[in-house]
Amino acid sequence: MANTFDYKFNLTGNFSGQIQQMTQATDTFGVAVRKTTSDISGMTKSAGDIANFASRISANLQQLSSSYVDLNANMKDLSAIGGVVGDDLKQIEQYARESAKTFGSSATDAVTGYKLLLSQLSPELAKAPEALKAMGESIQITSKLMGGDGVAAAEVLTTAMNQYGVILDDPIAASAEMARMMNVMAAAGQAGSAELPAIKVALEQCGMAAKAAGVSFEETNAAIQVLDKAGKKGSEGGVALRNVMDTLAKGRFLPKVTQAELKAFYAAKDSADNIVTGIVAQIVRVENMHLTAHLDEGSVAQVQETNRKAIEQESDVLAQHMKKLKAMFNDQSEDLADIVRRGEGVWMSLRVFYIIAPIALFAIFAWVIYISFWVYFHWIA
Repeated sequence: MANTFDYKFNLTGNFSGQIQQMTQATDTFGVAVRKTTSDISGMTKSAGDIANFASRISANLQQLSSSYVDLNANMKDLSAIGGVVGDDLKQIEQYARESAKTFGSSATDAVTGYKLLLSQLSPELAKAPEALKAMGESIQITSKLMGGDGVAAAEVLTTAMNQYGVILDDPIAASAEMARMMNVMAAAGQAGSAELPAIKVALEQCGMAAKAAGVSFEETNAAIQVLDKAGKKGSEGGVALRNVMDTLAKGRFLPKVTQAELKAFYAAKDSADNIVTGIVAQIVRVENMHLTAHLDEGSVAQVQETNRKAIEQESDVLAQHMKKLKAMFNDQSEDLADIVRRGEGVWMSLRVFYIIAPIALFAIFAWVIYISFWVYFHWIA
């Protein structure tokens, strides 16, 4: 049989008021707990921010340390290549830092450009810090056209300088020539289809030949652009241009008959020059002759007559010589006229004309662009 217990509670007093106070206290406690939780969360977030900030500071310090180490290593390499120490080395480092501020790069990049200039042009440039600074600025400007690649920019400029044999005895003048070449290549790259890397590769093949043939740097760049547009790109265009210049330099474009006639003409010219030189020497010798003698009136008249005859003879010799020269000139003119009528020689080759004429026009166009850039950067800008 189960046991049953009955409990009875007697509650007296303000029971509802007590319950309400307990509820309010509970709510207040909950608010305090939530506030405390929020404060703890804020403190945790702040701690995370502080940790991130410290991490960024650490990364920046590591980057600065790495940049300092790289700069110091590059400066040591530069000192070894150029043989500069002390104040000169500090001045070069200062120029590198100024260049980094001006062009938004790093001092290490600037020193790397200086090293390439010393190794590829001449270590003696280290003894002219101002010229080295100017060349470094040309490298920095060119690198902006090549996606910030300072090494490639330095190779483009030093290749142009070496191929055209720019004299480095005057470093300041050499730096000005580098800036001119930079402007020419930049203008050609913007106006044509060949960009700076392709121009560099082409110059490696034809630069020295163009210099030897007396072709200007502007004309060479114009020809590179024409060949690039025609499908002869980079090294292929440079080789083609070099072959053309070699052919022109050897005179193989002239017919053999014309070459023989030109040789005969030059031989006749040399012979005529020798004759004229001999006559002039005789005249000078006679003019410098001094006679000391006692002459009476008859002797004076005889001397005057002799001088008159000598002058007539010299006049006759000169007249005959001029007549021979005129006849020789007429003969050569007729021979050349016959050559032109026969259509021989490079001047009558339409194919060569159609090649040379666009190159010449493009050279003029490139020169106009170069002048425009020069006026803009030196006067307007």
